[in-house]
Amino acid sequence: MNRPRILLLGGGGPAGHVADWARRSAAQADRRGIDLIVADLRENLPGIADLPSVTAAVECDYRDVAACRTLAAALHAERPLAAVAGFREFSLLSAASAAADLGLPWNSVEAIRTARTKDLCRYAVAAAGLPQPECHRVRTPQEAARVLAGRAGRWIVKPRDAFGSEGVQLFAPGDDVGKLVRRALAFSEEALVEEFVSGAEFSAEGILLAGEPHVLELTAKRTTEPPYFVELGHQQPAPLPKDVADEAVRTVSRAVRAVGLTHSLFHVEFWVTEDRRIICGEVHARTGGDWIHALTEHRRPGLDLFGSVFDDVLGRPVTLPPADPDRRAAVHVAVPPAGRLTAVTGADRAAGHRDCLAVDVVARPGQITGTLADSFGRGALVVAGTRRGEDPVARAADLAGQLRWHTEPVPAPEGTR
Repeated sequence: MNRPRILLLGGGGPAGHVADWARRSAAQADRRGIDLIVADLRENLPGIADLPSVTAAVECDYRDVAACRTLAAALHAERPLAAVAGFREFSLLSAASAAADLGLPWNSVEAIRTARTKDLCRYAVAAAGLPQPECHRVRTPQEAARVLAGRAGRWIVKPRDAFGSEGVQLFAPGDDVGKLVRRALAFSEEALVEEFVSGAEFSAEGILLAGEPHVLELTAKRTTEPPYFVELGHQQPAPLPKDVADEAVRTVSRAVRAVGLTHSLFHVEFWVTEDRRIICGEVHARTGGDWIHALTEHRRPGLDLFGSVFDDVLGRPVTLPPADPDRRAAVHVAVPPAGRLTAVTGADRAAGHRDCLAVDVVARPGQITGTLADSFGRGALVVAGTRRGEDPVARAADLAGQLRWHTEPVPAPEGTR
């Protein structure tokens, strides 16, 4: 009997959490008797063919919708694919388009475009009767200035469709809005000017089964202070009162339905205001980054996030194991001191601790560190999972403290000395 074949777009990765996604996807597919064809950029493919269940590693730009559609059609003609999937941000539209061509179950192209385009996502969520911040799309600094003319308070200026906190900054009266808009436009063709929401930040991690959203975990988030909003840590379970957590689950589920998602994983950002209102931020048709998937699987022993998605698109029943109340997990983001990085030591020692789930050093020798303006300037992510009700935030921070950052001064540019 032939094993079902799934084309996984962007299913590789040389390091970090995307490489862990690849390992877990392959192992979980193998346990289910599924063959994976992984399509990715050349630099992301080394070692992929050696993973269990991977029958082919194909060079293809998962961001190129047309190329992925062509590849999927060719593979389907050879032997029918059971599904086309993608878990990376820029694979989502490609997977939706290829699946639609072949009549295979996945999120619709329209739903993915809505989720990936921040203002369209806000409009869809607002249309479902959920509160949303005021949002304006602008193409020039002049348009942004007209939006903000006569308005008080703080606002957010950000790209329309980027990710990883790129180009996101706070605007307050007296700031140069033109500078903020130009920075946002460096990452997208259009920018958004949004009302600032004051409140504690969280996210919801979930999966869609038979078209219905299931929230698996609520995650507390820690970020840098304004004007940037770079994520510095995550914690599961989120320390929320039960009534607030229950309302967050209901609100997030409504938001996911409003956007039109029907398959795969989701990651929804939200705020809890001082008066305990739940306001949804971005709705992502994928799992969260920053190793959040590892936190969620640690909390629920026996949970296969990616394998459950495969089961769902194949029409198989899925049982979601419950969270273990004694299991907790956290991510601590380590930030190196300013300078030119020459070396990082101590990672092996931290990784050897019994509670360490991962040590992901993302900074590289030669990198110049300084102001943390987006997620791509961070130093390392240390992931801890406890099993005895112990504090995972403190454990992750302690493990991160074992890293040693070796830097040298960066000479001032000529003419500034």
